[in-house]
Amino acid sequence: MDVPVYLLESKHDRSQFDCGEPELNAFIKQYATQNARNSLSKTHVWVKNDAVAGFYTLSMGEISPENMPANLAKKLPRYPVAIARIARLAIDKNHQGNGNGRALLLHALENCHRLSNTIGMYAVLVDAKHQQAKAFYLRNDFQPLPDHELTLFITTQTLKQLFSH
Repeated sequence: MDVPVYLLESKHDRSQFDCGEPELNAFIKQYATQNARNSLSKTHVWVKNDAVAGFYTLSMGEISPENMPANLAKKLPRYPVAIARIARLAIDKNHQGNGNGRALLLHALENCHRLSNTIGMYAVLVDAKHQQAKAFYLRNDFQPLPDHELTLFITTQTLKQLFSH
């Protein structure tokens, strides 16, 4: 990615953003700033030519061990554990197909990795919008949850392997 990623501010132009998914377009244009102000989620933007070219949104959550694959669940406590959630990730149509989505995903995961060094976090979850998005996450080391076809995760242990130099 050739330009930095910033926390979303009102100065960032999102008026022309179009990733091809109406729900994601509406979020970045209408709700992202409000959610950040209310500490519901934080949106990070990739800005190119003074306009938002891509974004991802992070929030925290929890997952019950019974929702995890059995081989991992047996190693977890019997109560819900902390996770980070990539609530949204999108690239403007003008910038799709050039590895920008993967670069933005890696930025999000690196943020989660840094956070996992200071707070408890077992994994990062994402709810894919459709099968094409699911395939994208599978190509990037995510695993599906057993009973939730479009919910995928990557453990912080895997993040350590990816980002520890």
